[in-house]
Amino acid sequence: MRLLSVDPACVTMTDLFEAMPLLQKNIDANQVVWESCGGKACTQVLQWGSDIQDWKTPDVLLLADCVYYMESVEPLVKTLCCLTDVSTEVFISQEERDTEKQRIIWKVFQEKLESHFEVTKIPEQEQHPDFCSPDIVVLRAMKRSLAN
Repeated sequence: MRLLSVDPACVTMTDLFEAMPLLQKNIDANQVVWESCGGKACTQVLQWGSDIQDWKTPDVLLLADCVYYMESVEPLVKTLCCLTDVSTEVFISQEERDTEKQRIIWKVFQEKLESHFEVTKIPEQEQHPDFCSPDIVVLRAMKRSLAN
């Protein structure tokens, strides 16, 4: 078992420009929580595949239900590669969809991700019992070093 730092978090929530008001509304609604733990949250526009050279490399990157269009797979993986280094932990939570099209998109995403990252599936029994579900996949990914 690995102990995680208890330092207050600085969280950057990203989405397309159109979603910024809703993200900010969520931050504002939870301001008491952020303040009570000494953390802070902010929003930043992020369009997958765009130029992100000036971004700070995060310690942890969380993605929730981001894989749903084939056209977004390549830009998403490119963005993950640009945002991370070998010490960044990436956690991806994705609902397994029922349609053949969605299963194919998820498979293509995983293949592209695995070409740049070491990927492991978090078994359901290792997830919090109140927040796990058989139709939700949780992956942990670490960027491969250039030597690999």
